[in-house]
Amino acid sequence: MKTQTTNAIAYCCNLLSFVFQNPEAGKKIKAIYLFGSAVRGQLHAKSDIDLFVEAAKADEARVQQLVNSGIAKFTVSSDYRKWKLLRFAHHFSIQVGQLQEWDLQLSIESEGIMLYGKGTTTSNEHRVLFSIVLPKKKNEYIKVRRLLFGRDEDFYQGTGLLQDMRGQKLSSTVFIVPKEEQTKMMEVLSKNKIDFSMKEVILLEE
Repeated sequence: MKTQTTNAIAYCCNLLSFVFQNPEAGKKIKAIYLFGSAVRGQLHAKSDIDLFVEAAKADEARVQQLVNSGIAKFTVSSDYRKWKLLRFAHHFSIQVGQLQEWDLQLSIESEGIMLYGKGTTTSNEHRVLFSIVLPKKKNEYIKVRRLLFGRDEDFYQGTGLLQDMRGQKLSSTVFIVPKEEQTKMMEVLSKNKIDFSMKEVILLEE
């Protein structure tokens, strides 16, 4: 994953910590997606960071106010000043609504990153398929495997991150996790310098 995308995720999560200071935001916001150039790693100096905030139609105006209030608090905070020193103080472009009513739905569902969510956007189950590159050094290889998949040895057994996230291992380097766990998994992989690629998949109901 490109550093620019990782920075954008951290930057947006920092913003959301201010948005959710108001308990009403947690009640009215259904999901928040990062999409557009930030996800593709194509931000330039004057680019906005695109966020789609999903909310019930009756709550749209109020949710817009809550997000704007969070942005106002964030941009005068010490956190924001730190981002400015890093030259990553992009403006936000916020769209609020019901995802299924927007032309952006396919784009967001195919490349968007869910930063917050109470559930999936449709009746089918959205998951994210990750493909990783395991380290070649033995000690690093073992560390990563234990982190993700846990340990199943005679003298020690323990769950890994994948099981904790209700994910599923498909092979030694491929696994899927629920869409709402995507951001957390990306953060863990990036923190541990594990190269990865990902793609959203949909498990159709029978």
